[in-house]
Amino acid sequence: MRLPIPGQTHETHIPAVQDSAATKIRFFEADAHEKWPRDLASPSPQGAQAPFCVAAGRGDGWTEAGLHGSNTLPKSERLQHGYQFRQVYELGRKIVGKLFVLYVVDAPTGQRRAVGVVTSRRIGGAVTRNRARRLMREAYRLNKQKLKANFLIVMIARSAINGKRLQDVEAELLRLFRVAGVLNET
Repeated sequence: MRLPIPGQTHETHIPAVQDSAATKIRFFEADAHEKWPRDLASPSPQGAQAPFCVAAGRGDGWTEAGLHGSNTLPKSERLQHGYQFRQVYELGRKIVGKLFVLYVVDAPTGQRRAVGVVTSRRIGGAVTRNRARRLMREAYRLNKQKLKANFLIVMIARSAINGKRLQDVEAELLRLFRVAGVLNET
């Protein structure tokens, strides 16, 4: 092991503040991109573009997503509390299907039709459970006008729902609604 010589250090002096002129990045005109604006405040040469949306629209290029009115499942049509689910489990009829189990009970006087969706961890991870919930809710939403009024419904996903398409879930839901007797056959 070497001992340092008195008066000499092995450390080099590095200034804490560096010269600001040396740290500036410069772009020369030859290196600048020809399509980028020279002035950041200048408008785009293409002009403003119309927004894009995949939903059907008015024909002028602007469309709305349509997530209001009959295209959503409002809170008033959802079971939101545990006691509501327990009531349906205890008093309702149980209809077992391939993709999910359906519980149906007559709603108490003055209460409108409502639906609850349940997915357990046996179905799979969070992504799988969320997809199953979305499929069941969408199948219900598309067919809720075909149902009789004043029913409480709980749908419990089974593992067979994994990988199914909306059409499969919708067909199974309609079949179970027919068996339960809540479907208007007019």
